[in-house]
Amino acid sequence: MRGMSLLVLAAALGACSTGPQPGRSPSAERDLQRLLAGKVPGKPLTCLSDSRTKEPVVIDDHTILYRDGRTYYRNDFRGGTCANLSSGFGALLTKRFGGDLCSGDPAEVIDTSNGFIVGTCLMGDFVPYKPAGR
Repeated sequence: MRGMSLLVLAAALGACSTGPQPGRSPSAERDLQRLLAGKVPGKPLTCLSDSRTKEPVVIDDHTILYRDGRTYYRNDFRGGTCANLSSGFGALLTKRFGGDLCSGDPAEVIDTSNGFIVGTCLMGDFVPYKPAGR
């Protein structure tokens, strides 16, 4: 049982990592660092209200940011990737159970040039990044 607790703790700590995602391009990492510069992460949220999901910023197939004023909510997809999202033709279609977008909600990547589903993923927790000193 103790081994299982340590495994769960290690997985939780790994999910909070701020280092580069495996497979993230240097360009995507620079974009992410630029957008989050001067901001500090807060306590992860399991759900984000509909009003806060209006301005998504796709970083790559691993991460999306939702902007609400000066705050960004970082979402690293569960399982590490939402294939084809950053292809330039991908649009994220989220499937919500209720009004909020929550961790564990499924999402599909739709190729906007042909309408086909080209990837699927699960939303992760939403980590708020606010300007330092706020």
